[in-house]
Amino acid sequence: MRAQSQLIVTVGPSPVRAVLGSDVLLPCSFAVGETISLSKFYLAWARGGETVAEYLKEKLTEQPRAKLFPEELSRGNCSLWLRNVSLEDKGRYNSTLIYTPDRSDQQLELQVTAAPRLSIPRRAARRDTASSFPCHVWGFYPQDVTVTWLRDGRVLTDATRSAPQRNPDGTFNLTLTYTFTPTLSDSGSIFSCLVTHAALAQPLREEFPLAVTAPPRISVPRRSAVRNTETFFPCHVWGFYPGDVTVTWLRDGRVLTDTTRSAPQRNPDGTFNLTAIYMFTPIESDSGSIFSCRVSHSALAQPLREEFPLDVTGTHGSTTVLTAVLGVLGTLAAVTTVLATYFWCRWKGRCATTSTDGKAPYSVSEVLGPERCRLGQEVTLSYAMAGKFPKDTAVTWEWIHRQDRTVIGTDGVSEAGEGSEQQPLLHPQPQRWRATQLQSENVLVSFLSFTPTVQDDGARVRCSFHHEARGIREQRESREIRPWAPPQVSGIQVLPQWEPRDEVPFAIQIENFYPRGIHRIQWSWDGAESGRDETPEISQNPDLTFSATSVWRIPSDQITRPEFTVTMSVQQTPQSPAIETQIRARDTGLLRPPEVSEISQPESVTAGEEITLSCRVVGHFPGELRVTWLRRGWGARAAVPLQGSAEYRIEPGAPNTQDGKSFQQETRLSFTPSVQRDQGAEYVCRVGHVALGTSLERRSRELQVTARPQVSGIQVSPHWEPRNQVPFAVQLQNFYPRGIHRIQWSCDGKSWEKCEPTDYSENPDLTFSATSVWRIPSRDLNRPELRVRVSVQQSPREPRIEREIRAGDTGLLRPPEVSEISQPESVTVGEEITLSCRMTGHFPGALSVAWLRKEKSAATRRSMQQSKGDTLVPLENSREYRIQPGAPCTQDGKSFQQETRLSFTPSVQRDQGAEYVCRVGHVALGTPLERRSRELQVTAQPQVSEIQVLPHLVPRDQVPFAVQLQNFYPRGIYRIQWSCDGKSWEKCEPTDYSQNPDLTFSAISVWRIPSRELNRPELRVRVSVQQSPQSPAIEREIRARDTGLLRPPEVSEISQPESVTVGEEITLSCRMTGHFPGELSVAWLRKEKSAATRRSMQQSKGDTLVPLENSREYRIQPGAPRTQDGKSFQQETRLSFTPSVQRDQGAEYVCWVGHVALGTPLERRSRELQVTARPQVSRIQVLPHWEPRDQVPFAVQLQNFYPRGIHRIQWSCDGKSWEKSEPTDYSENPDLTFSATSVWRIPSRELNRPELRVLVSIQQSSQETLIDKEIRARDTEQGRHPGSSRKLCRVQNRARSSAHTGREKLPAGDETQLHPLGAERPGGRVRLPGGTRRPRDPPGETQPGAAGDRCPLLDRDRAAHEPSCSPTTAGAGDTEPAPNSCSLTPASSRAPNAASPSVPAPPETSRRLELPPGGISAAGAFLVSTDPSLVTGLLGSDVLLTCSFPAAPHGAGEGDGQLRVTWYFQGQTLLELDGIAVTTRKGAELFAPELPRGNASLLLRRVTPADQGPYRCSVRYGGRRGEGSVRLQLAALPRVEVPSPVVQRDEDSALVCCVRGFYPQHIAVSWLRDGQELNASFVSAARRGHRDGTFSLVTVYRLTPTERDLGALFSCRARHPLLNQSRRADFRIAFRGPEEERGRLEPGLRILLWTLRGALLLAMVLGGWRCYCSARRRGQVRATGRGPYGCGSRSGAPDAGDHRGAQPEDAAEGQAVPSLQSG
Repeated sequence: MRAQSQLIVTVGPSPVRAVLGSDVLLPCSFAVGETISLSKFYLAWARGGETVAEYLKEKLTEQPRAKLFPEELSRGNCSLWLRNVSLEDKGRYNSTLIYTPDRSDQQLELQVTAAPRLSIPRRAARRDTASSFPCHVWGFYPQDVTVTWLRDGRVLTDATRSAPQRNPDGTFNLTLTYTFTPTLSDSGSIFSCLVTHAALAQPLREEFPLAVTAPPRISVPRRSAVRNTETFFPCHVWGFYPGDVTVTWLRDGRVLTDTTRSAPQRNPDGTFNLTAIYMFTPIESDSGSIFSCRVSHSALAQPLREEFPLDVTGTHGSTTVLTAVLGVLGTLAAVTTVLATYFWCRWKGRCATTSTDGKAPYSVSEVLGPERCRLGQEVTLSYAMAGKFPKDTAVTWEWIHRQDRTVIGTDGVSEAGEGSEQQPLLHPQPQRWRATQLQSENVLVSFLSFTPTVQDDGARVRCSFHHEARGIREQRESREIRPWAPPQVSGIQVLPQWEPRDEVPFAIQIENFYPRGIHRIQWSWDGAESGRDETPEISQNPDLTFSATSVWRIPSDQITRPEFTVTMSVQQTPQSPAIETQIRARDTGLLRPPEVSEISQPESVTAGEEITLSCRVVGHFPGELRVTWLRRGWGARAAVPLQGSAEYRIEPGAPNTQDGKSFQQETRLSFTPSVQRDQGAEYVCRVGHVALGTSLERRSRELQVTARPQVSGIQVSPHWEPRNQVPFAVQLQNFYPRGIHRIQWSCDGKSWEKCEPTDYSENPDLTFSATSVWRIPSRDLNRPELRVRVSVQQSPREPRIEREIRAGDTGLLRPPEVSEISQPESVTVGEEITLSCRMTGHFPGALSVAWLRKEKSAATRRSMQQSKGDTLVPLENSREYRIQPGAPCTQDGKSFQQETRLSFTPSVQRDQGAEYVCRVGHVALGTPLERRSRELQVTAQPQVSEIQVLPHLVPRDQVPFAVQLQNFYPRGIYRIQWSCDGKSWEKCEPTDYSQNPDLTFSAISVWRIPSRELNRPELRVRVSVQQSPQSPAIEREIRARDTGLLRPPEVSEISQPESVTVGEEITLSCRMTGHFPGELSVAWLRKEKSAATRRSMQQSKGDTLVPLENSREYRIQPGAPRTQDGKSFQQETRLSFTPSVQRDQGAEYVCWVGHVALGTPLERRSRELQVTARPQVSRIQVLPHWEPRDQVPFAVQLQNFYPRGIHRIQWSCDGKSWEKSEPTDYSENPDLTFSATSVWRIPSRELNRPELRVLVSIQQSSQETLIDKEIRARDTEQGRHPGSSRKLCRVQNRARSSAHTGREKLPAGDETQLHPLGAERPGGRVRLPGGTRRPRDPPGETQPGAAGDRCPLLDRDRAAHEPSCSPTTAGAGDTEPAPNSCSLTPASSRAPNAASPSVPAPPETSRRLELPPGGISAAGAFLVSTDPSLVTGLLGSDVLLTCSFPAAPHGAGEGDGQLRVTWYFQGQTLLELDGIAVTTRKGAELFAPELPRGNASLLLRRVTPADQGPYRCSVRYGGRRGEGSVRLQLAALPRVEVPSPVVQRDEDSALVCCVRGFYPQHIAVSWLRDGQELNASFVSAARRGHRDGTFSLVTVYRLTPTERDLGALFSCRARHPLLNQSRRADFRIAFRGPEEERGRLEPGLRILLWTLRGALLLAMVLGGWRCYCSARRRGQVRATGRGPYGCGSRSGAPDAGDHRGAQPEDAAEGQAVPSLQSG
């Protein structure tokens, strides 16, 4: 017998965590109490009901990324390996393991995580500009994540976080954005983004120092120069940060190297300023050169550049002649004044330089310099004078501190004026002071450079410009000098003395700062904490600067990382930037590496017994260690890291310390070794520490593993050799090493010793297995209590393992194995079946066999349920049951086999649900064995009847087909399938079950088919019945004609209205009843007559039936079938349409009904329609021709009525009425309706009141309602202008304009009356659209129409058309010419080609257009061409829509040859020509002479936006019809204007551009400068629509014009996208106020200016000579009494006293002459 096995399954800790995209192992192992046999083994891993991996009968089924280890299953490893884990893999995994007969279910939870990644794309910002710093975090899962912005370790709470967004792989993204406006003080702040997530062992962090920049601004104030005069060009650069900047002057793209640049000066806000100066003397050829100042800075994406063309002038004058003349005159006056003043001053010994207006001709600036001066760094102060001043002006700098003064520079010019005025400018000065200067003709700039010291604190500097001879003395004082020195911050250090010992003291030295105070000292570490040292120890240095020390202590247990950073920030003042320094833990010298001992391990290792390896680590700081255990298998190159699991238990240990400066720790690894894994393996302890560059490793000795044998129970081998001996065997499994010390067998105390087993084999886990066999004669096994014993000893030191078995437990006495009863799958009533049972493997061979039947009560059989009353009835061999017990047989004498059978014929009543039992007895059995058959399921095939139709139809629209199923069993039917012409439905169960006395069943199957499907007599309905999947199908079939259901319809006469009126919709209906099925085919037809037949109202043989379709003209309602009982249907069809006289007068309509039960469709005809049309009555008008003259003729037009007669027309005036029975001037319209005119005359004396009303009432027939029209006397032309007559076209124009304004609308048909094309008029005249030319009017002049129109044919081609106007009657008896009418006699009847819309053809005379038979092919449909299908026209112009059709030779067609052309616009009739042209749009024309040639083009005059849309051209001839479509779109080019291009210089200005008259409203507007499109933004006002349909807009371009914009060509361009054309307006801007041109003067002005200059110089020389002569004369007269030649004096000789007194005057005069000449 087999020993009972016990299944033990062990899984790893749950949950198991895996990183997205990695591989993961779901650990699982099992053990049984015996050798594992995979034939009894089943394993399945499932997740959420889905099988992931399965092992069954050595067959492995795995999903793509899942893997089992089949070679490890025999060793108890049933783990699952998942590769490339995705988010879909997470969830609960169920492990189902069956080891027959035991089962175990275990669960493991798999959690999948994805670590986030982060990036910070922006790390710099501009000063005073709102900046956003996004921190992108992506690729994380699960969704919960914490993202934080920090600044200098402080958390920023005002950051904006976006909602997490899911990626396609299931991970998430989000962004945390921090927005603020940085200042320069924020530069250098440490910003960091911190991310905390479940997938991270420690938070993820990325930090950066903020770089704050300020872009520079540039200004070049001077852009012109005077020829041959040294000029300096400053380039001011200011407001930039940091201070590193590159400023370059360029000329025509070449870099200028001889430039002067000042040192950057810091502003109070922290930014910097500097000036770069370029000096040179321009000449005439330098004019127009392009100078530019280029600035490069880190805050600029590209260099900043400002350029200008150099303007070199000859003088400083202005540019206009008037200004030049005034300037010259002013100069003459100024020079005269200066000379007089100069000579007077020189005469008196003093002369000061002043301007002509009394003001100083120069200006001086303040002393410029920085607010603070840095100690040890040179500072430059500047002082400038600009204007007219002496070149030898002296400069003096003075240092002033309280009462002390030191003069830096002096001129040394004496007040008496002795010696030369060209004295040294600067005297010797202190060594640390240095004065320099830059001087040109008009500018003098003095610079003082010095290095400030502490002693300069509070001092000031005074600068003086002075020239004693000219009386110049200008001085300015600077602000007080405030020296400062930034602190020199040392690196952070760790003090050697720790007090207390668990805190690390960090110290910083702050040295050589001035003044004494420190605004803030702030310490921080890793952003977690921060502190301030408010009271540092401050001491003064020998150089009067100061130093301080700041100490801060941090707990030592916080320093756990080499990247641990301690930061110190020093800020000298609130405005100065902070100075930061930091130190990392690895740089402090605190970190000490650990000392690692060797691994401690046991001496002996036994498989299956847990061992522990340990390693000790001492002397390290900080205490945090990274300890990893690894295993290197025997022969492996690399070691594999180990993790804590069920196999390996890792104890990393906890650090402990004595003094806080060094730590110690012990780590352990515990596991249960195995031979396969651990034999010869080495274990490695790897220790990592922040102070180690490479981790330290310690290795264990190679493990020597031993495994004790697993000894099985004693068994008897199945093969006996020889056959008289029984072989006993024992299995030795999984031992190591290979040898066994001793094996000893014994039987009842008699023993034999065997030293070595046999059949050694090596297992996959490198252990060994063996077998030991011992044979005993079979005759000795005579007692069940006989015992056989074996003793196994692996080594001399190992204990013995013993096993024992009794003879009764050997399994030699074997009971039979009885198989299950074999029985057929299907049991059918009336067919014999056989049951059999087989017994095998028993010893001895004698058996006792019996058959029994499990009998049920009647109630139990009916209910098919087991009851306690059921009994087993023994069966005997009889006619009902035939029993064959069988005979035993054997092969080797050890076991026997035998088969017994039972045969009978089943019935439902007896055998349904019965069980048959085979009972077997044997000597080795205590109790006989029984085998039971399955309950018999007896079946009986159904008897299927023919298909029938049930009498009751429910629902009524479906026909029920039925079939009878009788005497079948069991109750259910596997499948009943109905089909109708191949379309099938399946029903699994019939209805109306009933049970028969023999327990069989009967049922009915009903299938309903929609009655509309029975549309053919040959339609076949088929049913197929199949009782079970194995049984054959039974089929039945019936045709629709055999059911008796089909019945034809009864069709009633057509119901139609008694009266038919044009324009009022009517409905014809026809009713069909009594038909089946309900589907009908209904068609409506119209009996169409020829033109002659329609006019004569008689039927002709040529009339045809035209099928009607559902369209806009005819609305056909076929109706829906309705039924009461489902066996017969009724239906009503309707035809609705709006009748017309031309089409429907006398017409008949036919209803055609078809049905499946009819051979030929049924037909019903309506009565002939008698159509009436109500008259369209115009408003009352006064005719222009009065006959007699004392009576006012009032007229009203009656149009489009039918039949011809009018029942009554009654006129009345203020209640006084007359009746007229018939109107006058009847005329027939093309649509066969009639028009007429009714005229009533009132004596003019009756029109004595403005409120007098004239009323007309019209009644077409006695049954119709009255139509009233009314007019007041004040509304007539005579009421407004008594005695004057106006044209009818004026009345029409007024009516049209009122239709636009909505005041008064013309009745339908008025425009048709006044503007037909080719319409018949009395006298054969043709009315033209637009205006009218009278005979007495001059040639070419016309009276204005609605909008000033003239007859288009009169002006277009005067040579081809000679118009002549003649009177046309407007009423009976009129003799005056009718207004707005003229007739044309064309010189040529040829119309222009369809492709030439410019000259339209004149209309033909008022005859009907008749084409000869065969003129157009009638054999097939017309091919009408409207190419192009899209026409684009200009708004307000004439547009031609082409329409052509092929013309055939004469005699090729049939019919009467009449042509009908109809143009439709948006579905409505626009123009119809059926012999006479009728139009509904003014200005729509056809070319009548071209129609016989196949040209039906349409000319539209003066198109408006209302005319654009779809047009359709329909041509009908000889019963055939063709159509073509074309679409018209309109456009209008814009007009572009720029009202005023005058702007203000250097101020925000606007240029306005008006774009008008374009259509449609979509248009592109752009601004250009010198042909280049401007990218700057501009504003466009909203588009406005005008009455003519066009649009306009205004666009504004804003700019700040400068000098270089003057002369540039600006353009405003409007581009029309539809026409692909552009319009533009070009202009040049002008500045407001006086112009400031610096160009050269015109040649004439230059000649005039130089002439005036020469005259002035000549006058000065003559004046000087005259003064000289006068002086000499006065001296000679005093001495001799005579003067020189030409300068004599009439006075007498002076006396001696006078002569002596003349000498000093001569000396003074002699000194003045050279000065005058030099001047």
